[in-house]
Amino acid sequence: MTKQFYYTISLLIGILFFFGSCGAKKTQKTQGLSQTKIGKVNFYEGSFSKLLDKALVVDKPIFIDVYADWCLPCKQMDKNVFIDDALARYLNTNYLPYKLDMESKDGQMLQTVFAIKILPSLLFLNKEGDLLIMEEGYTDARTLLSQAKKAAKKAI
Repeated sequence: MTKQFYYTISLLIGILFFFGSCGAKKTQKTQGLSQTKIGKVNFYEGSFSKLLDKALVVDKPIFIDVYADWCLPCKQMDKNVFIDDALARYLNTNYLPYKLDMESKDGQMLQTVFAIKILPSLLFLNKEGDLLIMEEGYTDARTLLSQAKKAAKKAI
């Protein structure tokens, strides 16, 4: 009887964990976006289609940092460029900053759409998702801020 009792309890706990985790995953999928701070920039991560929906709702253009985990210049951008106060303030105020792993499903799709060949690639899109400016390779904060301002004028 004790063995059966422990088996039943273990089975119930397993079922609760299974259904509990299923609900959590569904919630995350329906939201589709999360935000993380890299340097001083508040980047969105997650579904690109959800980001496009958000851009239309909040009426803001999109800035995309396309990276890969193995990309050293990408890591250097995180460490040295996205810490710049003026750049971070401008991106956080005027754009929806989005961090996109090139090796993800959305990353592979955008690689094809925008012919991305170099990492990091920094894309400025209007709120409909049309490319305004693409900067390839490591870019310093001053140049990136200048490009962001130029793209914002085109987005109007």
